[in-house]
Amino acid sequence: MSKALSTILFLAILTTSLFAEEPKNIKLLKGMSYDEIKLFMKQVSTGLGVKCQECHNTKNFSSDEKEDKKIALEMMKMVQGLNANVFNYKDAPKITCYTCHAGNKKTTNEPPKKQ
Repeated sequence: MSKALSTILFLAILTTSLFAEEPKNIKLLKGMSYDEIKLFMKQVSTGLGVKCQECHNTKNFSSDEKEDKKIALEMMKMVQGLNANVFNYKDAPKITCYTCHAGNKKTTNEPPKKQ
């Protein structure tokens, strides 16, 4: 088997195993399909520049044991609230984790320092 084919096969197995379990303990993404939740979480991961294990126990994704998951849930509520109550006009932009985090766990949008 070629190295490229082995790599593709490995990634397919890894991706399948990460999402083999149907979501449980859904607090904020109720009403979303399994595929919609996966897509949303990939967008969150990209927006924050982190992997799943930053917030989740990857042996039990429904666990609330990690503090970062609790913080992320509060931040997601904030984003949903802003999109629903502030950016709710026609053609309004929608904010995401990336809007402030730009692919970094900590925001980097501080004003420039005086020289």
